[in-house]
Amino acid sequence: LKTQPNDVLLLCSGWKDKVNLEDTLFAGGVVHNLMNEDYQLDDSGIAAEDLYRIAKNDLNTYLKKTSHSERLKKLGIEEDIAFCLQVDITTSIPVLEGERLVRMK
Repeated sequence: LKTQPNDVLLLCSGWKDKVNLEDTLFAGGVVHNLMNEDYQLDDSGIAAEDLYRIAKNDLNTYLKKTSHSERLKKLGIEEDIAFCLQVDITTSIPVLEGERLVRMK
């Protein structure tokens, strides 16, 4: 993303038409890692990055506060959650082209 010459829009899905902390932390992590003087953030970007700074040292513990943590635990996907909380494990970024996800060029 750092070398992407175009604007980047992170569209986080939330849950049942509401903001959720998982998506906000993701967006904040991206903002945190891309920040430089050339970026102009709106208030949602600033809030997401602030939240990420608070949680970044232990994302798993922070996310246990969320309304989704018990629901996800009941699904038995703790290993999936641990995998999703890893940072910088891939160099591929999916983008939507038409109705398909493809690798960003």
